[in-house]
Amino acid sequence: SDVLVGLFALVALERLTRWARARELRDLGLFGLAFLAALASKEQALFLVPVFALVLRLERGDAATTASARPLWLTAGACLVVYVAARGLVFGDWLAGFDRANSELGLTAARALLFRVEAFGTFLAMLLLVELPNPFRAVAPSAPWDTAGLWIALVACLAWLAAAVWVRRSRLGQLVVWSLPFTFAAILIAPNNAGQFPISDRYVYLATFFFGVGLVALVRRSTDGRYAPRH
Repeated sequence: SDVLVGLFALVALERLTRWARARELRDLGLFGLAFLAALASKEQALFLVPVFALVLRLERGDAATTASARPLWLTAGACLVVYVAARGLVFGDWLAGFDRANSELGLTAARALLFRVEAFGTFLAMLLLVELPNPFRAVAPSAPWDTAGLWIALVACLAWLAAAVWVRRSRLGQLVVWSLPFTFAAILIAPNNAGQFPISDRYVYLATFFFGVGLVALVRRSTDGRYAPRH
């Protein structure tokens, strides 16, 4: 499922860029099919919505915020409606199975709050650091203040907050920064969704791709095309 969601996500993004440039109905249809296939492969594909917004802004600039982008968003919205309806049929409830957790960690309210910070910080650190002390550790019932991983996670969260403040006047920067907790929302909303081992590479590799797209977008915007190749 990880490989499939990665494949269909890339196909959807490739078709999105083609549609943004040529406005061909065929590309829009293939975009919708690829997005729906990505959703059907794994719930993680939900995070592609802010990625679509970022790539569309890169391709069409300010036009991404006008009615010119409406066909794409209508297509993506239709895919989401079909996806949620199909999940509702499979799980047999109106919450479409999103209320079901993988495990019961038995954490207190305070520990669950710290665990959210710990998990999100580890997720952020794995985007940037080549090596991280024991990132795949099991969930501890008490706060693991004596582990380096927790402190690295706390520093990563502080760095993320600083980045959010730094780019507060840039819509593009805000899109990049705030899409990261959106990517990790399943665990931030319900820690029990994490399972006994909350962090694994499946949470990171697609987000790493998005993070790379975001950095390219910010560099491209900050250089204002000064380093664009000449034809």
